[in-house]
Amino acid sequence: MTFTIFLINRYILTCISAFILLSAVCAMGAQTPGGEAVVSLDASPPAETAAQKPPTSPPEPDSFVILFSGNWEGHLEPCGCTEKQLGGIDRRTEEIKKIAPDPQARLMLDAGPLIKDTERQSQLKFETFLYAFKKLNYDTINITGEELILLYEKLALDPAGYSTVICSNMPEEKRRKYYTQPYFQKTLRYQNHQLDCLVLSLFDPKEISDKTLAEKLQLQEPVSALQQNLDALKIKPDRNNPKQLIIVMLTVPTEDPLTRKLAAIAAIDIIVTKGSSDEPELCSPAGPLILTTGRLGKYISQVDVPFPDSDDQTFKFKMIEIHSEFPQDAEIVRLIDDYQELIRMENLIEDEIAIPRLPLDDGIPFAGNSTCQECHTEDGVWKKWSPLKHAHAMESLEKVKRDYNPECVVCHTVGMLYETGYRSRERTPDLANVGCEMCHGPGAYHNEAPEEEYRIIFTPCESCHDHENSPRFEAERDQYFENIKHWDEPREYWD
Repeated sequence: MTFTIFLINRYILTCISAFILLSAVCAMGAQTPGGEAVVSLDASPPAETAAQKPPTSPPEPDSFVILFSGNWEGHLEPCGCTEKQLGGIDRRTEEIKKIAPDPQARLMLDAGPLIKDTERQSQLKFETFLYAFKKLNYDTINITGEELILLYEKLALDPAGYSTVICSNMPEEKRRKYYTQPYFQKTLRYQNHQLDCLVLSLFDPKEISDKTLAEKLQLQEPVSALQQNLDALKIKPDRNNPKQLIIVMLTVPTEDPLTRKLAAIAAIDIIVTKGSSDEPELCSPAGPLILTTGRLGKYISQVDVPFPDSDDQTFKFKMIEIHSEFPQDAEIVRLIDDYQELIRMENLIEDEIAIPRLPLDDGIPFAGNSTCQECHTEDGVWKKWSPLKHAHAMESLEKVKRDYNPECVVCHTVGMLYETGYRSRERTPDLANVGCEMCHGPGAYHNEAPEEEYRIIFTPCESCHDHENSPRFEAERDQYFENIKHWDEPREYWD
């Protein structure tokens, strides 16, 4: 699906009050390098899927292309639990070539963040993201302060192996230490057209609560630092230059006060912020175009910027779905496979430090599937359960070589996050698959005293059947229960 934004002269909007500028969020609006503003939203036809034949004679371009991604939350690829999931860093290469085949006429940016935490599995993901962006020819990326420290202190990667990282409000001494640049400049060219682009990235010091981390980075006040950078480049912050495009990337939400302060700077054309929706959003009441990148890598945000000498100075904003039918990039697939292999080699599932385990209430351990079978063969429960998909949940992971990935295994076994839960097929074979105790809880006490009532809900269905893994679960909840029925009591007994 794509959306196109059309613009009119910003002077029509000069009567809009400052109150609207500071309080309205996600209203339609944007500023072009020539100083125009968005007032309407029209839907254009859905993006072509890989199965559709591209046009043999594409129209002559009339604009430069800016592509954005960000807010990945560690999703290198969809989990694969359901069909037609959007996303995957390995499925955008051909779409990028189709949208903007000329690297000299496009700008590719990632606004971050890349990962959710800095634990070992996220570290491996972070490294994979950086290498993938380099393969995709991203021009520059924005990461969080925590990610920057991780990159420098834990991973120690060669800066030549990843795209340029920028931070515009860090002292020069710290930038040299962490291999970052204060800004990124690129002149886009197509035939006799050109556009000077300046990209800045601002870390918000308020986002860093860890005092040690704050001391390491020594972040400057963002707005002052940005104005210092503009001054150094002889750019007047109160004027908009139609021959120059200025973009600021943030890892704060659109409604953050920092976003609103930056929106008042006339020289800025585009502000990229961290959104909460899966889909990219356009969120500017007036002034610069403020947009989010969406979440989980499901979309590419595209802004078409007209050639500076064009009569029609109109920004066009689109969001491109990354479909499961899009072809995979073999090089990036290899990077993801390497990431999965590292998880296996490091054996993260059995690593008690990498994955701290939770204690069980009253110290009651898991009993294992075969213990449940001893009693529940006679009443027919075991016979009903054993053919179900839950009883063979690990097999689906083994087929796609994800049976060592903790993020997958946690929902295909019993109690992986707990002290006596699943560790491996060899050590804990009775806890493989979605066994009885995954839903009903540790059964050792029940095994010793079977006359005691035992129907607790240990793991809520929604903890695994969430919107990403099972998007139809809420709407089809009764059917899901019917598919796993192995009891005789009324359904309400288990609610």
